[in-house]
Amino acid sequence: MREAPQIQRYFDERARGYRAQFSSGLLGRLRHAERLALFTALEPESGDRILDAAAGVGLDARRLLDLGCSVRAVDLSPEMVKQAQRAGVDAEVGDLHELDLGETFEKVLSAGALEFCGDPARAVERLCRHVAPGGRLVLLFPTQSPVGKLYALYHRAFGVRVRLFALEELSRWVERGGLTPTELLHPLPFSAVLRADR
Repeated sequence: MREAPQIQRYFDERARGYRAQFSSGLLGRLRHAERLALFTALEPESGDRILDAAAGVGLDARRLLDLGCSVRAVDLSPEMVKQAQRAGVDAEVGDLHELDLGETFEKVLSAGALEFCGDPARAVERLCRHVAPGGRLVLLFPTQSPVGKLYALYHRAFGVRVRLFALEELSRWVERGGLTPTELLHPLPFSAVLRADR
């Protein structure tokens, strides 16, 4: 994907301060609201095998590990992966468009990644391939809303194109991947969490 190098640079440049930036203040509160919805849909339990796709610095992966889950994390940014590894997360560099880990997981999580993908339908198809029979996929994504448009404008100021999504669009993609949408949560005016089960 031609956008990948630009997105990789964007997140490489932000990796060192990312954990602190999203752990307190307004961004921390917004992130917390999204994570409550994300974990409600994911329903992690001790012993679950979970893929955190586009894990960033490993904030969600670390929490899942603390809950007793087995987590494999992937992110496009080598610098984000380094930060995740420093937090004790089994993380590796990988592009969602080409994701092929050779295994499936009971639960697959991808939070705040699809909007940066050049071909989000392909990324969703790749994520669906990693969901085991009886498993689930949980996606956090920005919605086509007035506040979502502000989110996109914010990133455009840094030269990064962000895509906003309609539920119908994502539902079609997960259905093509053999999953059934089962739950939709709206933690914030500009984001949604979709759960889909195999």
